[in-house]
Amino acid sequence: MKRGLFCKPQRYLSFRSDGAVQIKTVIVPDAPGFLRGRAFAFLTDVHLRPSFSQAAFLRVLDALDALCPDILLLGGDYGEGAVQQRRFFEAIQEREYPLGIFGAIGNNDREALSCGELRELAAHGGVRLLINESVCLRIGSGNLKIAGIDEYKYGNPDARGLFGDAVHSEFLRSQGGEFRVLLSHHPKIPEYAGTPAADLQFSGHTHGGQFNFFGITPYTLGYNHGLWDLVSGDRVFGYTRLLVSNGIGMSVLPLRIGARPQILHVKFA
Repeated sequence: MKRGLFCKPQRYLSFRSDGAVQIKTVIVPDAPGFLRGRAFAFLTDVHLRPSFSQAAFLRVLDALDALCPDILLLGGDYGEGAVQQRRFFEAIQEREYPLGIFGAIGNNDREALSCGELRELAAHGGVRLLINESVCLRIGSGNLKIAGIDEYKYGNPDARGLFGDAVHSEFLRSQGGEFRVLLSHHPKIPEYAGTPAADLQFSGHTHGGQFNFFGITPYTLGYNHGLWDLVSGDRVFGYTRLLVSNGIGMSVLPLRIGARPQILHVKFA
């Protein structure tokens, strides 16, 4: 399938993170019975920095809470440096979601802290950080499997075995008893090496291009070549539906053009 090089620009221009976000609602039809009526929220690429005020950040979290999601999923790149990452997880610590909070690791996270330090910081904030590992949540009569893969720039991503035995897993899925979610900072479909693939993948990293001029972004011109499959939006690759969020913050330059800050709100029907 053709990759998402071009994406429709939005009417947006900002030189600072003011906490205003777009809520993008995504419907997952024909969901297994145990997930129908539930909702997930996906927050990624906050990139907290000193110029991203605490008041603005709390407005983002308040917008998130207003959705009343059952679970919060995080896509990495929490803050620019260790101090800002600490600020992120301290604020998240004050929030509660019925099924918990699970997160992936981003390239900026690895630049600031070791995996061990980040895990400890995340755990203090009530976040289960998943790096080439998965958890299984029993919900009613079904299993919700949530996995996180290491990031591609500095890490060692490995999706093999994330969702268990292929035959057993596919049988449960066919009976409506299992649903698989993958958190991957980079919008790239991993190689599962014969094991079950995710039903739904959440990714960020691209910031919707961050600079989107008439549908052309830095990714169109080859930036991070090979580390993405879709710049922004929703597309199916094989058996996996990939959702790529514009994220919240800014990287490199404090500027967003044509790519509005975004939280994904996923509803199961």
